[in-house]
Amino acid sequence: TQRYTVRTLPHDLAKPEEVKLVGGLLHQSPFPAYYVATGDGQWKMTTDFMPVEDFHGTDLHRLGLSRWGINQQICGMLAFTQGAAHALTINRTNRGFNEGERDLLNALHPHLVTSYLNAMAHGRSQQTIDQLRGAMEAAPGAYGYVRPDGSVAWMQERAREWLALFLGRETQSEDGLPLTLRGLI
Repeated sequence: TQRYTVRTLPHDLAKPEEVKLVGGLLHQSPFPAYYVATGDGQWKMTTDFMPVEDFHGTDLHRLGLSRWGINQQICGMLAFTQGAAHALTINRTNRGFNEGERDLLNALHPHLVTSYLNAMAHGRSQQTIDQLRGAMEAAPGAYGYVRPDGSVAWMQERAREWLALFLGRETQSEDGLPLTLRGLI
């Protein structure tokens, strides 16, 4: 079973129920089937697959896209990762796209793909860091990380509290590490 997720930019362009409706009708778009079947990453216009009139006759357009004023689309595949296809679709209201615009998007495509993959990797690494911090907060003890140069990269609040409890008001370096402890590192 194919499942589609639609995200709009700006994020609040459409109501959640409208986005869900369009997601449920995306099987009528020529883009997903084409990109999954071919693996081609080049930018394609709706008119590469059907006349504009036929596109406007689909429920996808009549019930979904037309409510946002979308009459023309061009789409490019950004990535196939973790069993999902990630595409970027640019929409227009008043006119179609031309070959020069497609050529420009195809020239920019490697950079868009790299940027998208980097953003995905950053998101995953941030999620992993957040999960690690959550696990550390739940674990017994108190933790911090000191860089090779001796500066504190991060320290749990619990660790700061314990240091203050055990070492009192001892002089601290600018990053909050007591000087006695700094000498041990």
